[in-house]
Amino acid sequence: QTFALHSEYLVRMNTMKNPSLIQDRRIYRTGLISAAGGAVLSLSMVLLRKGVLTLSINLMLFVTNLVLFLALERSSRPPRNNPARFRKETEKAQEKHPPVLFCLGDSLTHGAYSANFPDEVHRRICQACNVPPTTSQSAPFSPSCPLWVINAGQNGIDTWTTLQERIDWVLVCNPDYVLIMIGSNDIRCFYKPLWSWHEQLVWKLPEAPTLEGLKRHIQEMVRRILDSSSSVEIGLCTLPPMGEDLVHPANVWIKRSNIVIEKIAASNRSRSTLIPVHEAMEKAIRAETTTTRNKPSVDHFVERGIIMAVARLLFGLSWNAVSKPSGNVVLAGDSIHLNERGRDIVTDLVVSWLNKKNALKYE
Repeated sequence: QTFALHSEYLVRMNTMKNPSLIQDRRIYRTGLISAAGGAVLSLSMVLLRKGVLTLSINLMLFVTNLVLFLALERSSRPPRNNPARFRKETEKAQEKHPPVLFCLGDSLTHGAYSANFPDEVHRRICQACNVPPTTSQSAPFSPSCPLWVINAGQNGIDTWTTLQERIDWVLVCNPDYVLIMIGSNDIRCFYKPLWSWHEQLVWKLPEAPTLEGLKRHIQEMVRRILDSSSSVEIGLCTLPPMGEDLVHPANVWIKRSNIVIEKIAASNRSRSTLIPVHEAMEKAIRAETTTTRNKPSVDHFVERGIIMAVARLLFGLSWNAVSKPSGNVVLAGDSIHLNERGRDIVTDLVVSWLNKKNALKYE
């Protein structure tokens, strides 16, 4: 049941035939359904049965399932600055808007199960231009901000599904800059067959993810984006470590995949820039760690992820706080997602890239 509670999206977003009608929606996971069902069942048992022991057990089950439901529901909400909200705002305004950065990725980009770097990029840009950052859920895009940031991150998504279901979102939004950080879920599949089976089941993949597939899918993403506009610029990120044990087999796959990503960026050098996320994070890890071999691996990220989500919900802990027991420097307690320091590394690199492209000079 623990695996079911954390499984990503068995009820997944349907691809819309008309891109202009794409709606971002709350995606219900098996975890949400299981936890809600467990809460209702245990509450029913509390109401129907007598006896102190039975009541105590069922009340405890009710509270546990309710907390799990709330933690998972919080983690699966669409970002406030999602593509559908952007389309709604621009269609309503019918006016010229600032340049747009479109962030394409998985849960590391989505930012509900990881420290949110797209929001931090927005905050940093506003700070540099002396304008207040937009924090409103109902109005995430402000005309006063010199660059609008769209967050199209999706928990659990792989490169094949991104190519099939998310690239149309990029084309519809017609951004000036596209940041791509995708592939971590493919690499989980390379590393562990059980995770590969799960990814194929959830996303209805035509085949098991492979390194060759990752290369082909990212190449096609880059081609379609560049073909859509003669002026769009792409920032292609290398992938963060998967656990801070840098010689762990999962990180061997990370390094092999990053070589592929580097070659794709180099082959489109005129309008594609490599964002060296992995290199910056590895440097930060090595600077504060004498050896990385005793760091927690990615093997138990599901269980740690659930504990992390519940701890944040109940106690309001920061990502740095939930990563502290593991000794991680840039990764959260589950050794896959980012803590605030990892978020800041990505933000620094993205803002530096945007500055080099004069992205913040908006009149």
